[in-house]
Formats: sequence, structure tokens, C-alpha cells
Amino acid sequence: MAAVLEAPLATPFFSSKPHNTNNIPSKFHTKPSFLTFRVTSRAANASLSPTQDPDPNPDSEPDPTRDRRRIVRVAWEKLVRWSRSWRSKANTDVLQRTNKVVVLGGGSFGTAMAAHVANRKAELEVKMLVRDPQVCLSINESHCNRKYFPDHSLPENVVATTDAKSALVGADYCLHAVPVQEKPYWVKVGDGYSVKAQGMCAGLKMELQGVPLRQNFYLFALDGVDVILGMEWLRGLGEIKANFDKRTLKVKVGGEVYQIKGDSSLSVSEAPLKGTLKQLKEEEEIYWVECCVAETESEEKMRAVPDSIQQLLEEFEEMQALIQKLVIDPDQQQGYELKEGKLFFKGKLVLPRNSSRIPLIIQEFHASAMGGHAGVFRTFKRVSAAFFWKGMKKDITKFVTECHICQTNKYQTLAPGGLLQPLPILTQIWTDLSMDFIGGLPKALGKDTILVVVDRLSKYAHFLPLSHPYSTQEVAQVFIQEVVRLHGFPESIVTDRDKLFLSQFWSELFKSAGTKLKYTSAYHPFSASFLESVSEYVDPGLPFISLSKGLELNTLRMMAQIIPQALRNPRQPFVALSGPSFALELMDKLPTAMVVASKDKKLANKVQQLLASSHLRISTSSDVTGVEIAGALKNVLAIAAGIVEGMNLGNNSMAALVSQGCSEIRWLATKMGAKPTTITGLSGTGDIMLTCFVNLSRNRTVGVRLGSGEKLENILNSMNQVAEGVSTAGAVIALAQKYNVKMPVLTAVARIIDNELTPKKAVFELMSLPQVILTLFSEQLYWFYIKILQILL
Repeated sequence: MAAVLEAPLATPFFSSKPHNTNNIPSKFHTKPSFLTFRVTSRAANASLSPTQDPDPNPDSEPDPTRDRRRIVRVAWEKLVRWSRSWRSKANTDVLQRTNKVVVLGGGSFGTAMAAHVANRKAELEVKMLVRDPQVCLSINESHCNRKYFPDHSLPENVVATTDAKSALVGADYCLHAVPVQEKPYWVKVGDGYSVKAQGMCAGLKMELQGVPLRQNFYLFALDGVDVILGMEWLRGLGEIKANFDKRTLKVKVGGEVYQIKGDSSLSVSEAPLKGTLKQLKEEEEIYWVECCVAETESEEKMRAVPDSIQQLLEEFEEMQALIQKLVIDPDQQQGYELKEGKLFFKGKLVLPRNSSRIPLIIQEFHASAMGGHAGVFRTFKRVSAAFFWKGMKKDITKFVTECHICQTNKYQTLAPGGLLQPLPILTQIWTDLSMDFIGGLPKALGKDTILVVVDRLSKYAHFLPLSHPYSTQEVAQVFIQEVVRLHGFPESIVTDRDKLFLSQFWSELFKSAGTKLKYTSAYHPFSASFLESVSEYVDPGLPFISLSKGLELNTLRMMAQIIPQALRNPRQPFVALSGPSFALELMDKLPTAMVVASKDKKLANKVQQLLASSHLRISTSSDVTGVEIAGALKNVLAIAAGIVEGMNLGNNSMAALVSQGCSEIRWLATKMGAKPTTITGLSGTGDIMLTCFVNLSRNRTVGVRLGSGEKLENILNSMNQVAEGVSTAGAVIALAQKYNVKMPVLTAVARIIDNELTPKKAVFELMSLPQVILTLFSEQLYWFYIKILQILL
């Protein structure tokens, strides 16, 4: 009887009887090889069956069908084992071939993912590109992110850097953990008030007295100065040589030494009597400084320490060495002098740091009739004119900010910045325009600049030639002759913040015509601007794994659009990572399940193999839109759930609100092209449950505090992380209008954040909605009706 068997089937792995294995290869081939041989005896046939019973009738022939079934079964089992071993080998190949992974951002989830990837392979180089030098220092020296995880150590192969080139060059994968919208940036000025940044210009290139700069600049409404150089920038320059007498600063940038010279007009100098009297008439107050010559005692008297000096030494324990030097040589310590048993610094009485007179002095200069409860800056100026002690400004700031009368009677003089609003959807042509200049062109007929005027609905454009330099009157005249003559004055014009468009003539002209002027933001959303600043170091084939969740407020773009457009590469490989996951539990290696979504299935499988581990289960999906929109809007729903919790409305209302929010997210996502199964899956309902019901959620915490009556500004200032739902809420209303979807719960959150609605009034409006009977059949009938209308229209 002839048989065709796979060669490895004859090994002892498939038989309990001894065989001669000298000529059998010890390893399996990657492709099955087949061996043909002939069995001529019953004994040989019996040797192929490890559990075959002795045939009671030796003269009877074996059943060929039974032999074939057994051969096929054994061959199939071997093929399954071979395929499993090949698949296991393929899973480890991705990790083995990966040598470097870069993580953009030093936030909590970016840090957790960096630690997870680094633990997968000890030889893997994991670099974190961060902006904060302190976070970078703590990761490299202490191997922990003290800002978010001070009690968790990071693997040794995690290195932080602020240099984009060293981080991105040679990377195999990039984990993008930069938030879409950055947390509001506040600074405290000299008078004790906090000023909110109007935005950030990331990676702005400028030249300051010949010094080339490329830094992130925050925009503030401050008068008198153009640029304020912060300590973070100065610290990054390394060694700095300063001459305060000449007001010069020498810095080293790019191997070259530059000198920055201060403005002498901003310094304090002696004023003539005539100018002082004139200033006194114009200003409410001036400071009068009287200079006199202090008489010094003889050297013999100074060497003999009197009782007053001894008492002074006992009071100033921390300054005993200084006082003793002043007794021996009064000119040795510049600025300090001893007079009548008291210590003076530049004519100001010096007090010990722990003196009991300090609170009384601050009380007199701030809360008395003379003080008038002035701010920090005025109080500090008044006290520092007569007294000096170490930590003076800190003590005065603490006293003024804790003053009960100031806290109950004063108000914030600066208006809040507010949230950016998307432009409304248009219904008529040539009623809403946008315009900008294209300059620096070669001259043609004396013209080198083009004024581009675009109708925002039809996208029809006028290209109007100009000659540089041009005035506001010239631009207005050309606009009226070429555009207004044909289409009339528009209802609104969108421009950038060019000084021409901000001029008084331009504003008054269109105000009289009834045209509303709108201005674009002075900065890009943080994630896009950050990517644009590092795009020159990004390889076109570098896969980006997005950990960020949110929508860009102005353009309603998701990360799948932001990353390729910011990098100017529409073919940039992209993967979205989402799912119910807290960074803290990921750092603790607790069981977690997440989803990676990409239109490239092979790339999704590679990322799955790179990230999957014993405590992190990764599923793949091709529905990028569903994964991203669910991950963005669940943060808004979490704020709503937190508001219900903060108002103590009970579990019934919580369940009703979350279920309604889930339906709204599914309706919108379906209209945007997402699959309903994605919204009801791990990255949708799973992530919503975690974010809405667990106290570790940042967005839920914001909602709880809003429901308790706190102001949004105070909530955001007290948080060290970004609550993505606050910025994403502004895009919900625009999305609902764009896709014609009713979203009462999520739009109510956006109105609460914009101060258009109070939480109590929002609850009343939601409970006043018309009662509906929504069954599975009626919902399906509704969507069928919508499809019919779309086809007919």
C-alpha cells in the first residue's frame, strides 16, 4: 500500500514506539516538505500507528479510509502547530526589529506608555521629548516623573530630552501624547493680579538685538514692553555673564557669544527740581528720595563693640559675620552700614527675618488709612522705601492676598479670555468674506502685493494688486472699488491681526457700514503648533501612534487630520490608541484593554504586537473616525456626569444622563461615518463608563467642582493636567449644527462652560424636553426616514 506523509510525522513526537531517527532533521522547515515512501508489510504499517490494537485476523486487509483519516488528522495537527509557532515568531519579530521609540510630551499618559514600552525590551531606546526642563531633569537623574508619578520609578532605558532632533532622528515609532489644546497659562504680575495668556506661538523665530531665538512665546496684554525673557529661557542658555552697571547680558547661542543691552530709560535716576514739579502736577504720586552723608565714628570706637552692637548681633544671628566685618571696616560691605546701633541697607532699616515688627509694619502700610488696602506692588514699594528684610516681597504678597477686606470687596479688573468660537455656517454668498495679503512678489507693472478677498461660502475670490508700502486708506479704496461695487458691503470680514486691520480707520469705516470684523486666533492649537516646530526632523515613514483625545476648536479636526497636515505629509502613517485606561493603573501594571485603529491593517497589527503584553491587551480596528470621536466626546460627557454628581442629583439622573449622552455620541459618530459597533465597543462605551463613573477622571473632577459652584477659571488654575473636555466642548455645538444632530446633553455642557447657562438651569431645560417613545423599531425607522430624505434631496 502506498502512502504520502509529511516527513516529520515519522518522528517519535507522534509515536510512542522506538524509531530510527538518524536521518530525520532535528528542526522543522518553514515550509512543509513531503516524503513519498511505500509500506510493504503489515509490521511496517503497524509501526505507523502508535495506539493501534493487534489485528485479530492477520490475514484481513486494513481499512484504507480509516488510514487516510488518521493521516489527514495527524497532518492537520502538525500544520496547526507549525502555524502557531510561525505566528509567535512573527509577533516577536516586530519587537526585536524595533530599536528606538520616541514619546512626544511628558504628561501622565505619555509617561505611562513610555514606561510600558521600555519594559517590553531592555535594549529598546525610549526617548521622551518634553518642554519642561524640570521634568526632563527628574526623569534623567531620578528616573521618575515627579510632576505626575513621584512614587513610580521609570526603567533605565527611558531618557528625556528637550532637543527634537536627537529625539526624532532614527526613531522606529512615535507616540504622540501632546494635548490638542494646551492648558491656559497664567502669570502673576507685580500688583498681585494674575494675567491669562491670550495664546501661545510655538517655535516662533525672532531676532533680539542680533540674538537668534526660537522659543514658545506666550501672549499677554501688557503695556510698556515688547518681550519678557523668562527664567526658563535664561536657564536653558547655560552660563550667562551679566554686568548690571552697564546693563549688559552676554549669552552663548549656537557657539557664538551675543550681547544684549538694556534700555537705560527704564532705570531709576536723579530728577531735577523743575522736572519733578512738572511730574507732580501730571501724576497722582511720586517718590521722594533724600540723599545725605552719614558720619562715621573713629576706628578705635568701632573696634570696641558697644552694648547696642552686641544686642544687634543677638537679633541678627544669621548676619553676625556681616556685622562683625562692618565693625572692623565699615567700607568692606557695600550698601550696609551701622548707625546708632541699628543696621541699614542702602539707607533702609534692616529687620531680622523673624522680627515681630514685620506684621505690624505691613499692617500699617497696607490696611491703615495711609495704605488704603493697595495692591501687592504699591504696598511693596511703600514698605521697601523705609525697611528691608529677607523675603520681604513674599511676606507682603502673602499678607495682601490673605487680606479679608481685599478679598471681599475687590474684583478682577481683567476680563477673562474666554473660549474660542467656531465661525457660523453660512447661507448666502458674498455676505461673509475673508481677506489677507500675499507679499514679497516680483514687481509687475509696479505692483508686488496681492490682496486676496474670498467669499467664505462659494470660495470665489478677488485678487487685487497693490504696491508696497500701502496705507489703510489705499486698501480700503481698492476694496470698495473692486468688491463693494460688485457685491455690496458684507455682513462680516475675517482677517488676521495685521496692524492695518486693527487700525481705527478700518474699524470705524466698517462699523459705519454695519460690517462685523472678526479676527483669527493669534496662535495655533498646541498640538498642531508643536508638530510644526519639529516637522523638519520627522521621517516621512515614521508611524505616529496618537495618545491624544480631543478636537481642534477652530477647524473641528481630529488627530488623524492634525498630524499629517501639521507635518505637511498626507501619507504620514497614523494609528489611534484609545480605550478605558488610567495612566496610574497602567504604571501599576494592572490588567488593561485598549484599541489601536488604523486604515492600514498591517500597521495596526505591528503596533498591536509592539504594545501588547501580559497586562495590556490590544485589539485592532479600521474605524479611525469612530475611535477618535468617541475618545473626544466622552470627555465632554464626563463633565456632565461630574456636574450631576456635584449637584447631588442622585443615581437615577446619572444613569439617564449617561445613557442619553451615549446615544448622542452614537448619532453624531454614525453621521460622521463611524461604525455603530465601535461606539458600543471598548473604545466607546468602555471608555465612557470609566471616565464618567471613576473619580480618577480629570474631566469628571471638573464637572463635580462646577456642579458644586466653583468657577471654571479657578478649577483650571488648580489643576496640573489638561482636562480635554473643556476645550472639546466648544466644538460640540459646531459639530451638532454641521451634521444636523440634536445633542441636548453635550451642548448643555458647552453652554455651561461658556457661562451661557448655569448647571441648575441646564437641568431644568433637559427635564423640559418633549417626551419621546424611543424603541428599537422607531429608532431604525427614524434613520431610514433620514436616508430617504437624503436621497430625495
